[in-house]
Amino acid sequence: MALFRPLVEAVVRSDWILRCATEQEFTGICNRTCSFPKFKVMADALDKEHARFDYAKKPYFSSFTGDAFFVMSGYAHTGVEQLVHRIDPDGTIGPAYKESHMIRLLKKSKELTLRHFALLAHARGFEDVTKELLNLPVDF
Repeated sequence: MALFRPLVEAVVRSDWILRCATEQEFTGICNRTCSFPKFKVMADALDKEHARFDYAKKPYFSSFTGDAFFVMSGYAHTGVEQLVHRIDPDGTIGPAYKESHMIRLLKKSKELTLRHFALLAHARGFEDVTKELLNLPVDF
């Protein structure tokens, strides 16, 4: 659970660099003379960029902002979200994640990864690969 936020941030940052950053922003980030924009700014820009393509039926990246980002941060930084899943109902300490939460996280991770590689395939002009990646099932 704690590693989902770094996955989301890596995908959002790399996709934002690829699809949205200006040459000046790209150079500044590479030279460490400027920072990435706020997460929400990048997510909203990506949703706007993705809306131009058929596969973007609804905003996707902005679904990771707001409360979702807060929860991801809690898992990543040992917040309350992390702590409440470390105590079993009988009071013993150890991992106590619900199977349904783990499955949902795995599906979301798979979906995010497929979208990321689809974007890379699209950027390189491989439209057939892009469509194939986006049509792969997320279920296990």
